Amino acid sequence: ELLASDMLTEAERKEYAQIVRRETERLKDLSSNILKLTKMESQEPQEQPVRFSLDEQVRQVIVFLGPRWEEKELEFIVDLPETSYVGHADMLSQVWFNLIDNAIKFSPVGGRVQVSLRQDGNWLRLRIQDDGPGMSEEIQSRIFEQFYQGERSHAAEGNGLGLPIVQKIVALHHGEIDVQSQPQAGAVFTVSLPLAPAL
Repeated sequence: ELLASDMLTEAERKEYAQIVRRETERLKDLSSNILKLTKMESQEPQEQPVRFSLDEQVRQVIVFLGPRWEEKELEFIVDLPETSYVGHADMLSQVWFNLIDNAIKFSPVGGRVQVSLRQDGNWLRLRIQDDGPGMSEEIQSRIFEQFYQGERSHAAEGNGLGLPIVQKIVALHHGEIDVQSQPQAGAVFTVSLPLAPAL
């Protein structure tokens, strides 16, 4: 209604158009995440498990997010040895995207994000560490709840569905996700995937 008004200046019209665009993007992301969550809850993946290069997949996510972490002048420390895995590739790509995007979002300008991959017996463990504000024990206990946003200063940048989606995808692969954090001491998310998942 405001955009249709003849009383607006050109500067105001541009400002309101930017607000509409930003909120439309948020609504699109929310709708997309709700659909993904619904698929996870149905436990009926549309794709078949395939063998793929897990280390290369994570690298591609980091490259894709390059503009975001370059804008914040973040240092990325990456240790990803060559690793083959059988799983739902598109779903797991979403896991790395959500976790690395969160690490970028919560890291301070000039901060550091570390991503490493290790084989531990019959498990693969991918670790993502940031040096952001960290979390209290109360927030850690609730971060996988749908729509929960513990860090209110970043509430406008998300919808509280990213980590629940991550958890469901990891569970679908019979894996585990763990978080270790303290206030003002960053956060470490570790995704553990079995080498021979019963998918």
